[in-house]
Amino acid sequence: MTKDQLIKLREDIIHNEIEPKKAGEIVYLNKIKSWHTTEWKKKRSTLLKESCEQCGSKEILTIQHTWHPRDYGIIKRDICGKYGQLINEKYTVEDLINEKEVENYFNININQQEKEICIKCGSVNISARKTLSPKYRCNHCKELFEAPVKKLLPIFIDDRKQEILQEMNVVTYSELSWKIYKEKCKELLFKEYGEQIEKETIITVIDESLRYISLADTVTFCKKCAFIWDKKGMNICPICKTRYKKICNRTCYECKEL
Repeated sequence: MTKDQLIKLREDIIHNEIEPKKAGEIVYLNKIKSWHTTEWKKKRSTLLKESCEQCGSKEILTIQHTWHPRDYGIIKRDICGKYGQLINEKYTVEDLINEKEVENYFNININQQEKEICIKCGSVNISARKTLSPKYRCNHCKELFEAPVKKLLPIFIDDRKQEILQEMNVVTYSELSWKIYKEKCKELLFKEYGEQIEKETIITVIDESLRYISLADTVTFCKKCAFIWDKKGMNICPICKTRYKKICNRTCYECKEL
């Protein structure tokens, strides 16, 4: 899409003249790439320098973007995180969760299996001995016994009221209540802020697209430097100006040792 088309679409979203979902479809279904437009080509001709800004080559020069817009999903995730904090500040675990709900969640969603455990400490970390007696040994508390106890595990414990032993195979009230709380917060997030999230997401998508097609974050590179930047995530070391390094590193390995 052209700059003017994006600006017009952005204004329509802000003034509620188009739904964010519909605007998103327009943006992502548009097959015309910005670099195919006359506007982009004219701006490129004014920005393209006579040599590569990295290696100095004058062969096959191109405009290289040093910044790219984020994907829609990443933008939406970040915006959801912002509004998620508002939900967390508005509702506490105690506001949304009760004891009966946690117990029911355990009974419905936690798969219990019958397991053999130590008769003394309840640990499942036991071993059967082939020749010695008593036959079983607990690897946790070192208890010796002829036969283990069979029990459905894990067990549910309200850790607000009862101490948990390290060896116990348990699911606690705290971890289940926090899991249910997160699920409910997610529901509340889209119930209370869903429309605002969609609107802010597509506006941010357009803003980043406008920044990209403005060519504000660009340099002139030769074909080789552009390829290494895009495909390998590397640029030329500013110290030696000959070896390539990861973009996130300040220098190449050899210069780092100097």
